Amino acid sequence: MAKGLLEHLTAISSPVYSEHFGDGLVPAAEDLLQRNLRLIRELLGKPFHLLNRAERLEAVRYLDENGFFLLKGAVEAFAQEAGVSVFTVYRYLREKQADLVLLDMIMQKQPLSRTQLAEMTDLSPASITRIVNTLTACQLVKEEGIIDQTGRGRKARLLYTCGDGLYAVGVHIELDKLMISLNDFQRHCLYMDEATFSSDGPVQPSELAQLAKNLYQRIDRSLLADWSRVRAVGISVPGVVDSERGIVIKSNQLCWENADLRTPFIEALNLPVWIENDAKACLVGEQARMSIPRQEDTVYLMVGTGVGIAVLSNGKVMRGYRNMAGEVEQLNLMTGLHSADVLETHLVEHSI
Repeated sequence: MAKGLLEHLTAISSPVYSEHFGDGLVPAAEDLLQRNLRLIRELLGKPFHLLNRAERLEAVRYLDENGFFLLKGAVEAFAQEAGVSVFTVYRYLREKQADLVLLDMIMQKQPLSRTQLAEMTDLSPASITRIVNTLTACQLVKEEGIIDQTGRGRKARLLYTCGDGLYAVGVHIELDKLMISLNDFQRHCLYMDEATFSSDGPVQPSELAQLAKNLYQRIDRSLLADWSRVRAVGISVPGVVDSERGIVIKSNQLCWENADLRTPFIEALNLPVWIENDAKACLVGEQARMSIPRQEDTVYLMVGTGVGIAVLSNGKVMRGYRNMAGEVEQLNLMTGLHSADVLETHLVEHSI
């Protein structure tokens, strides 16, 4: 279980809302609801009202991982199909996400006792113990100190996240610059460096991977006691990104089309690599840095070498059709204007 949680935290998994469509119009929300419900019925081989509890949990897991519950009316639609209450569906969602929810809660509100966690989440003491033991085995959480919770002398140990439990390398690519950082599990940036590259012509992903490797190798080895705890690399890049395949579909700034960015970075750094659009990556980073609750909807506007919008809804990044949600830089400012007179022309760095 502990190994599974670490793999989940650092996995190169499918992006939220992974439904793919052919060319043409994006299906309406009602069509998506019915399409997903029909698919899960086919996978399970029987109607929802005949599912046992374990099968309903599995159905919720599948639908949630594919962005079903981001659609308006999805919870109500599933509750009706399964013959359960809306409250029960929300409870299934909470149980499915319990490990990460508890970890997120400890990160935001530490220190907390197990009793406080149970009161805040409505999970049973047995569930809290199981999850805390898993997080402790992963070296993501530690218990230390005591608190008098009752006023009658009963002491409880306090839970904190372990800053040295997990490290990640961040890489940010701009028009002519690559930046690298090393970050601990308590969201502290331990190291930062950068290097420039020529923007006269298209730079190859392999060149940027080698540049990142050189910067990474310059980090003082005494900075960390255990370098095996560096578990993943996150790369933010301007353009439309297929995070599932690690492909930059199109980047006007870097003159790329269908560029494989993940493979050369895996080969250079020998770590799992996650590729993300720069605006969406900044949104997730700001959400963590400012401790914005997962359930709070957030919008991030990025203006730099490009312009883009990222949206966090119900704790998940909205990706949209072909992962293009927020790609607004080619929007015309006004009907009838020249095709070149778009938002990007007036807002990005090279236009100011």
